[in-house]
Amino acid sequence: MFKSIIGIINLLCMKDEHITIYQLKMEVYKLSTLIHKTCIVTGPANESGRWTSWHPVESSATMLNVDGSNFGNPDISDFGGVLRRHDGSWIYGFGGNIGISSILQAELLAIYHGLRVAWDQGYQHLICYSDSTLAIQLVNTEVNPWHLFAPIISNIKDLMARDWNFQLNHTWREANATTDFMAKMGDSCNEAWQEFLEPLGGILPLLQDDALRVQFARRRSIFASL
Repeated sequence: MFKSIIGIINLLCMKDEHITIYQLKMEVYKLSTLIHKTCIVTGPANESGRWTSWHPVESSATMLNVDGSNFGNPDISDFGGVLRRHDGSWIYGFGGNIGISSILQAELLAIYHGLRVAWDQGYQHLICYSDSTLAIQLVNTEVNPWHLFAPIISNIKDLMARDWNFQLNHTWREANATTDFMAKMGDSCNEAWQEFLEPLGGILPLLQDDALRVQFARRRSIFASL
């Protein structure tokens, strides 16, 4: 880690090269976390001893995390997503507000928009993570034409069937905090669609934790399957 910081300093001072402010921030966050983990003893695991982290699969694919959010069912609903390289570095973020709706519609729209963006940007090897088991189940089974969200599900299945290396995996909520942050952005600005070429300041600690594969204790919730 110290070598990484020194390497950046050498690039700036000795070779007159440029780095992005995001790269610099991430290196500083990584160093601070390393110091924290080395010097401070953390608390015990949860009762079940079950832990989770971002991107548990060993792969060099592009990673897409998606999520939906609302404060009632139905209520004002939002969706969001983050595209990252397998090392955790930022590629693209998005979010949007869909008005009064159910959490399931928000989760499905998050998957749809995430796949659409990834395809449009030319990523041919993609692993998508959603914490909604119900949304994943719906897009992995035959579409019920009478289902309320059949058009969205059909559009997702069409994207999934295109010529690319694609996986849709479940992740736990505790490992999906960055995307939850993006989804809640829609609730604060009421925009139908937003894109973020650079990460917002508030999300940097979450990105840092993911890039370092920080382990999070899973919390039991009656909403875990939504």
